[in-house]
Amino acid sequence: MSTNEFLNETSILLPTRAASSGAAVNKTEYVVVDGMTPYIYVFSFCGAFMGAVPTLRPYKKITYSMETDSYYALGCDCGGAVYTLNCRFVETDKICIDCSSTILDVSLYQRDLCPEALLLTYPHSVGAFTKSGNLDSEMRKSKKNTFYTSFIKTATAYAEGFSRGCEEYISISAGCVENSIIVPSCVSLKNLFATDGGGIYGFFSKNYAYNFIVPLYENETVNTCFFQKTTKGII
Repeated sequence: MSTNEFLNETSILLPTRAASSGAAVNKTEYVVVDGMTPYIYVFSFCGAFMGAVPTLRPYKKITYSMETDSYYALGCDCGGAVYTLNCRFVETDKICIDCSSTILDVSLYQRDLCPEALLLTYPHSVGAFTKSGNLDSEMRKSKKNTFYTSFIKTATAYAEGFSRGCEEYISISAGCVENSIIVPSCVSLKNLFATDGGGIYGFFSKNYAYNFIVPLYENETVNTCFFQKTTKGII
């Protein structure tokens, strides 16, 4: 049974009442980081707090590798480094990325007959990298006044978060169908993540400390109800 069978809209509140900066999901729980404290916070799928695991450094973004049962995370500095963590959140390696811009988000996707690709989101582009840190291909390059914040790709769909002007957008494409929204001003997208069942989820914050996880794409179907309810305008 895939993780998709268990997930739905879930509320997340850190025990510190601090703002969260990123989330990921493994096969049994959510893991959340806040970008300020050297801890990873663990929650059940229903949003119950399970514990805080001390880490070597604060992380601002994190993603789970289904291929290796490990994690890739971004530190809080402005450098081009991606840190690897084992299944117990112990830091095991540092991947140096040759770049001149700050990495904003990290995700992974499974390529046919190839190891997982490391997807790194920059303000003006999204690149696919090998796990040794070498650029494989450029997935996105921004148009004028467009700034990427998060990007996720699965075998059947992709989703991206970006800002343009003073507004934040989410776009999801599956096959020939694309759905886009303008995120309400009181809500902020922290990151997008994928599950072992091919689902795509958004991690949002509202009023600083309140966070919630919403399914955007499950069982090869876009959550059109979410897009219709939150749409202020269509791109």
